[in-house]
Amino acid sequence: MTLERITKNNIEFAIQIQEELFPGESGRANFEESLDENSGFEYYLLYEGGACVGVIGLYSYPEDRDSAWLGWFGIREEARRKHYGTHALKAFEEMAASRGYLFARLYTDAVDNDVAIAFYKANGYIEEPYENSLDPACVEYKTVIFSKALTNEPLIQWNSRTIHLTEQIAKQEKYGKGVKMDNVTRNYIDGLDKGSIPWNRMFTAYGTAEHYEELLTELEQTTDTEQWMC
Repeated sequence: MTLERITKNNIEFAIQIQEELFPGESGRANFEESLDENSGFEYYLLYEGGACVGVIGLYSYPEDRDSAWLGWFGIREEARRKHYGTHALKAFEEMAASRGYLFARLYTDAVDNDVAIAFYKANGYIEEPYENSLDPACVEYKTVIFSKALTNEPLIQWNSRTIHLTEQIAKQEKYGKGVKMDNVTRNYIDGLDKGSIPWNRMFTAYGTAEHYEELLTELEQTTDTEQWMC
């Protein structure tokens, strides 16, 4: 199996494959980000025998340089049940380890996703729930995190630090695709965009908002984001 980096020359084809694998979702914003080599995002087309069999990505968060995250990973229907998924996941882990990452991680849907969940468990990943009051989309869209140690050191679980799920949904919505936001998340994003709520209020790696419940009550009661001065 070979990996071909997504560039400006093949990005449109890559988006076609991504949309085939994830109908109704858009990876365009992420793929475009990755064209900047300093973005911390990189995505690849997967090839076997000259045919494109899927996509895969690797990214990290500035607040945790020890973890490599798997992104937009999928194998095309006609290429499944041939162990390509296992080979691609192994290639991701080897790439991450070669760059000094200590942990491989990913997040995925917690509901109606038994096949993917079983796949990651079979490949040695440890499951944990994701609940972060500073990332409100996780209330509506149940998510689980999988982690695996890439060295002999013990695994350190993610422990619900932010995975920027709300921000990711907003990126997809920009292109008219992705899961539909609930009203609280939509209002929260609007407030962030207008500057009424500082981004670091939500997108921080650690801690819990002291007044999160009060904030949700405010957001549910008003659509005037200019009132949400924090």
